[in-house]
Amino acid sequence: MAKFVSKAQLKLADIEEINKFFEDNIFQGVFSNEIKSKHPEWFKGSVSNIRLDGATTDILGSYINVPASSNIIKEGPCQFKCRLKSHSPFQISLIPNSLENIDNFTETSLTDVAENATEADLFQLWGVDSTECIGFYHHDEEKEIYVIDDIRKPNFDHIPYYPTDSDKRPIRLTYHKLIYGIKENDYYLFNWKLSHRNILNPYEIYIDFNTPPRKIQPKWFIDKLFKDRHDDKSKNFSSATNFLDTLSKQLSANDSTFIYELLQNANDYPVEGKMVDVVFHITDNYLLFLHSGDAFNVRNISAILRLFFESLLTAPRSQVFNPLKI
Repeated sequence: MAKFVSKAQLKLADIEEINKFFEDNIFQGVFSNEIKSKHPEWFKGSVSNIRLDGATTDILGSYINVPASSNIIKEGPCQFKCRLKSHSPFQISLIPNSLENIDNFTETSLTDVAENATEADLFQLWGVDSTECIGFYHHDEEKEIYVIDDIRKPNFDHIPYYPTDSDKRPIRLTYHKLIYGIKENDYYLFNWKLSHRNILNPYEIYIDFNTPPRKIQPKWFIDKLFKDRHDDKSKNFSSATNFLDTLSKQLSANDSTFIYELLQNANDYPVEGKMVDVVFHITDNYLLFLHSGDAFNVRNISAILRLFFESLLTAPRSQVFNPLKI
């Protein structure tokens, strides 16, 4: 089995490891005379449906262009070798004299790939250190199935797609029957395992219900976010500073802004069919704000944080999404 199965994993390796990887491995795919480049004079076609050890891979992307100096072959199944053209930016090229036709794709190794996949591979690829994950359980009425999706790490960062999925689709676990013991439309902390059943996707996971799922409570979620950011080994102080600076300026723009935002929040989230009552309680050290509106759930908080941090990265300060406006 190849040492690397995805481009993200390959990028973490050093130059020597990458060169050794390409030296040791042969890729397979489907050659076409179609040129997918702005410089058609440089190429004679392209290879798509790329596989490694019989399994699909995104190491080369959805296709790779074939240099004009490559061996002459007919359209159809082929095999070839690659090399690292540039590390920054990360570019891979096909070795011209390695291209040749084959009768069929390698299929015999697929079972071995599935059986040899390990949890440790996904730990590295997904940046996690355990098989815990958070997922949103709900019912898909249109397809009449039950679903666990919006799969996340315990710190609520998204878990990316499967390493071998060149289409980069979000992971979605489906069930034809109701899952007993958990309620719909809630986030739960689950434990996953590798299925070792899907020869086309050696990293397919399933939820291990031998470990009881735990419902994610909003307080636990907020405490977890705080601890994760506090213990962040990357020490991304710039992001935290921008966050606090922006929030401070929004709250101090007007003496009454903070009060109006609290009232607006309560009014925007009423319990259906009921008026919202509001109480301000001042103590020596705190201002307590209570209202009878509906409580936030984990999905609300997650959506607010996602929108806010996205706005910090992309928008001018005057247009930054205000997390207080729900």
